[in-house]
Amino acid sequence: AGYCFAGSAQRDGRRLITVVLNSPQRVEDTIALMEHGFNDWERMELPAGMAVGEAEVVDGEAAKAPLRLAQTLRWVAPKAHKARYRWAVQPTPLRAPVQAGDTAGWLVVYRGAKPILKAPVVAAEAVARRRAFPAGLGWLALLGATMGILGWRCAKRRRYARRVHLRSLHEPYTRFPRTP
Repeated sequence: AGYCFAGSAQRDGRRLITVVLNSPQRVEDTIALMEHGFNDWERMELPAGMAVGEAEVVDGEAAKAPLRLAQTLRWVAPKAHKARYRWAVQPTPLRAPVQAGDTAGWLVVYRGAKPILKAPVVAAEAVARRRAFPAGLGWLALLGATMGILGWRCAKRRRYARRVHLRSLHEPYTRFPRTP
């Protein structure tokens, strides 16, 4: 393998490891690699808990639930190409009730058009199931049903009274029924 060297250096909380194989200038090559790594590359990070968007909630009291990144994402990128990195959230449909911490999709980091990292996103807040009827609507329905029944009974009584009254107009008035 010739002259080899494995080295490590730390600067600003970053540690780099180099391995140089079969090089008579192994120390100079290691220094050049370390300088290139520290000067031209940058550590990028999306911290856990970062707000990343919203997801639709079906049958929820709220129409949307806020999303947070479930774990920290770290990668190293060349400083000259830092703008080529972007991220996008791919939410999954949520059905109420949703608990805080429920998995709600993925955050994908892209370099250009190519995905390079993927991490789960979770619901940041709980979303309760929407009631079939709002609280006051139950009493309103009961009142409407009661009024309907009372109206039906009044109409029935009125029809009966009219029928009895019409029958009495067509029959002769007698105090005592006739006997044959």
